[in-house]
Amino acid sequence: MGIGRITALILACLPQVAQADTLLCLGKRPSFLITMTEATATFDYLGDGVFRLDPPLSRATATEPRALFSSRTEFPMFVDRRACEVRQLDMPITIRLIVPTSSGPRLFAGCCIWKSQ
Repeated sequence: MGIGRITALILACLPQVAQADTLLCLGKRPSFLITMTEATATFDYLGDGVFRLDPPLSRATATEPRALFSSRTEFPMFVDRRACEVRQLDMPITIRLIVPTSSGPRLFAGCCIWKSQ
């Protein structure tokens, strides 16, 4: 997936989110896209891709441990204010998710940027 297509995917998600702090993330391994605003995350992994985020996200609390919740499971998530590079883009935040898969839990890692940056 090229940078142009990734940028288009991110921009397509933006009108759906409120003016609150929004974190935009791109996966390094495997590829994924996630946007998080307050108590909701959109993650292109399962079902409709909309998950509850707990605790809710804000810039001030971004590095607190949290999880994404679906109707059946939770995905532990860790966000660090640490430089990260994905697809030749430098971003200031690193994200790690532990995602349940058919072959057991799998680490998804990526890079993020706040919408207003």
